[in-house]
Amino acid sequence: GLGKYVSGLSTSAKALTELGGVFTQTGNQVIGFEKQIKEATSDAEFQSANKGLAGLISSQVESGQINAEQGTKRLQQILSDSRVEIDGKEAAQKALAAIQKLQLENELNTNEVSQNEINKMREDGRIGEVKAEQELTSLKLQEITARSASQKASHTERIRQIQEEMNMALEVLDKEVASKQATLDKLKTTNAPKVQVVQAERDLEQSKNTRKVKQSQFANIQSEENDDNVLKQSKLSTEAAKVEKQQRDITKREIAKDFDERQKINDSARDQGLKDNQQAAIESIAIAEGRAKSELSQIQSKTAKLEADPQHPPDGRPARSLRGAARRVGNFSRHRRGAQTPRDRPDADSA
Repeated sequence: GLGKYVSGLSTSAKALTELGGVFTQTGNQVIGFEKQIKEATSDAEFQSANKGLAGLISSQVESGQINAEQGTKRLQQILSDSRVEIDGKEAAQKALAAIQKLQLENELNTNEVSQNEINKMREDGRIGEVKAEQELTSLKLQEITARSASQKASHTERIRQIQEEMNMALEVLDKEVASKQATLDKLKTTNAPKVQVVQAERDLEQSKNTRKVKQSQFANIQSEENDDNVLKQSKLSTEAAKVEKQQRDITKREIAKDFDERQKINDSARDQGLKDNQQAAIESIAIAEGRAKSELSQIQSKTAKLEADPQHPPDGRPARSLRGAARRVGNFSRHRRGAQTPRDRPDADSA
């Protein structure tokens, strides 16, 4: 019997040793590339080291050797280094995207485990329906927030990439335009044959037009990327608004149940003669005012959210209608009609 357990431990130790060996090997490779970057004696060495390092960083994050923040910081240093050429930057961009994807997956997996646990607790009766709803909607909002943050980071990096590629392309064309302008100027100052001047002018104009077209192409690419990001974020905002409405509805329902229960107790006390009609009516008014204040607080909260994000109004309602509703509820005490509601009105035979 003992041999079985010893065998298991031996296997685990072997696996851990192999894993440690991989960690050490990767770590040594990273150290080697970092040293090569600092001490490179040629551009080819420098470029190769940056590209190799970028490819290892995402592996380090995935294996847990370094955290995502450390990996992202080092990759961004590669991306911002003007000496690093396109191959190295593409490798860094690919690694950065892999880290962002891994981060999101980890967050979503953790969130899913929590949601499953809440559902299980609800099924087992360990928590009530209302508590489960509150916990699940909160977790759902966390999930949407994680997706939104990931999309924002991805979009920011994509825009940076587009702008960098545009600057590199335009820099080449700017040099071409400058060179052709210099050639034209020289031909003019040396009184070159007209046919040569005309050809040089055409060549210059062609390069200028090529630059305009290239700049326009990049502008269109960036515009499409921005539109795509707006669409994705808008969908996430709409999804979040629905979940937030669920949260408000849960809160509103629970508050309403509380006021309804208070009113039932008040009515019962009046029916049993524990309160006279006037006392019961006064209590009914207090309950109604409390209910109205609660509704006002909820409306003010929605209005504040709208002002913070006017592009995505909660429930699709404009600010003016929310403010109007707030004023109507806020004016409750000035327009109250005493004990004139059916529930609050004293019985006729007690007059």
